[in-house]
Amino acid sequence: MQEQVRQILSIYCLCDDFLQAWGHQDVPQAKMTTAQVMTVALVAVTLFHGNHERSRCFLKEHGYIPKMLSQGAFNRRLHEVPEAVWQALFKVLADVHKQLNQSQEYAVDSLPVPVCDNIRIRRCRLYPCPKTDKKTDKTDQKPDKKPQAGEGFRGYIASKKRYFGLIFLRPQSSPAGDDDWPAGRGDAGSGQ
Repeated sequence: MQEQVRQILSIYCLCDDFLQAWGHQDVPQAKMTTAQVMTVALVAVTLFHGNHERSRCFLKEHGYIPKMLSQGAFNRRLHEVPEAVWQALFKVLADVHKQLNQSQEYAVDSLPVPVCDNIRIRRCRLYPCPKTDKKTDKTDQKPDKKPQAGEGFRGYIASKKRYFGLIFLRPQSSPAGDDDWPAGRGDAGSGQ
């Protein structure tokens, strides 16, 4: 419990100090400051597996943020935080992490994540497939037929005997055990 209290207070102090250094001004009639909104989001990621509602309720019930917004108002305020603020905050955190990890050694792994079924690979808009030759790119493949050359972005589920489109996530870990998740969204189909 003491570790959670330390993490929550550290996150709030980091957000508040960063926004003051950034020169960000809150609207005087705002019920919650931008630092508090960012704290709820970062505590959700740190302690509640990204669940903003659980984080919001926890911080209100335990008295960390007594004037908590409703769920809808919180979501609106969270989306009003400029993207440049988030990017600058994470850049500062990345620079601090690089300074603390002098060896600059990381272990990198990849994890395939299914995105769509084989029949929808050519129509996928989130992660479009690379252009392939019409002769080798057939979406009406039979389940027992293996992918052709240039189709490294397709995976195979042996138990279901079907192919699917996938991307690769690359989590990193330093020798000290500090994890960065995810380290980057892999290119669809590149396998890198």
